[in-house]
Amino acid sequence: MTAFDFLYGVLLILFSPFFLVNRRLRQGFFSRIVRSLTGSNNRCCFTETRYGAPILIHAVSVGEVVAALPLIKSLENEGFDVLVTTATERGFLTARKNGLDVVYAPLDFSYFVRPFLRELKPLALILIELELWPNLIFWAHSSKVPILIVNGRISDESFRNYRAFKLFVSSSLRRVSLILCQNNLYVERFVDLGAKKEKVFMGGNMKYDSAPKKVTEQERNRVREELGIRDDEFVLIGGSTYLVEEKTLLDSFVSLRKDSKMRLILAPRQTDHFDELISEIKKRGLRYLNRSATKTGTFSSDWDVYVVDTVGDLVYLYGGADVAFVGGTLFEGKGGHSVIEPAACGLPVVIGEHYENFRDTVVLLSACGGLRVVKSGEEVTSVVKRFIEDENERKRAGESCARAIDLHRGATERVVSYLKGVLRTEE
Repeated sequence: MTAFDFLYGVLLILFSPFFLVNRRLRQGFFSRIVRSLTGSNNRCCFTETRYGAPILIHAVSVGEVVAALPLIKSLENEGFDVLVTTATERGFLTARKNGLDVVYAPLDFSYFVRPFLRELKPLALILIELELWPNLIFWAHSSKVPILIVNGRISDESFRNYRAFKLFVSSSLRRVSLILCQNNLYVERFVDLGAKKEKVFMGGNMKYDSAPKKVTEQERNRVREELGIRDDEFVLIGGSTYLVEEKTLLDSFVSLRKDSKMRLILAPRQTDHFDELISEIKKRGLRYLNRSATKTGTFSSDWDVYVVDTVGDLVYLYGGADVAFVGGTLFEGKGGHSVIEPAACGLPVVIGEHYENFRDTVVLLSACGGLRVVKSGEEVTSVVKRFIEDENERKRAGESCARAIDLHRGATERVVSYLKGVLRTEE
């Protein structure tokens, strides 16, 4: 038992009332306990994969799994075996959809983590972005497993929170063999939190490498044909949105379609409010179609709003749109979701003011003229209207976005090179 186990126990007692009232949180927690107790994680990785000594990559959810894809491909091309662990169902499904060997990460208690590592005997442990699971790091380090944090980032809010627990955070960071950050600001933050300065470097952002290539005209036509969208219809897509943003986009859509032939695609970030979203759509007198219905063969082109209620289809659907709005940005608390994918596809991007999680990319895309930051629903309507009316501006903005993303690819090669150096050092 470690000090972290004791701390977890205290936190569980303090926050137990939240588990009692939050059904979703309670179900997720207890399902992970069941998986850890039954050893299903261990059985999965040894009955379904080919490992001798794999590299273990922990990617907590969808964004981290997607960011890790080019790294995993590069490692496998180098002859390494790779096992991915994730903590969310969406992350697990995304990994499976991409053909990865994946299991759910054990709960971060010594009782679960130690046997998991003992059975797996990983060649190295790679944490994507910043997943400081103290017991996982402690026992990997105790087992002389090299630990790397790649694509490292610490948001403004996370930095404030981690500084409040600097004693615990620094004890984990000091056990990490190498930290490769997305930019120099994150380098400074890791060092401030206790990481050894000589172990922290700027490696770039692997999410640029995992981003799709600019959509070709043929690919665009294929997506639009599948959805029943005509050539003269303008398509606005909302990616990783929340209900408050979906209401805003619906209102903008109702206003804009008075003068333009339009369709709206909404891809909610979470799956817990589909009924409310459908109610909002009906309230405005709009017709809708669910993505799941399309996949099961129930299809009609007579829809105004296309609701993406499936996992892993957003990037594909960006390919059929004209302008993208990225969610988690019109209100405080989320810090924004990735603007990289729609930009890489060649779409102009519209976001709200709260984009702390992707500040570097927002600055990059704003500077090249491909991204617009808005303060309100009225500004969303105004910006989209301008893109509808000026096709040349829309195309210039989209092409600028795709070009900017292409110029910043290459971080994955640096990560693989650093990893090989660490493994040679540890031999």
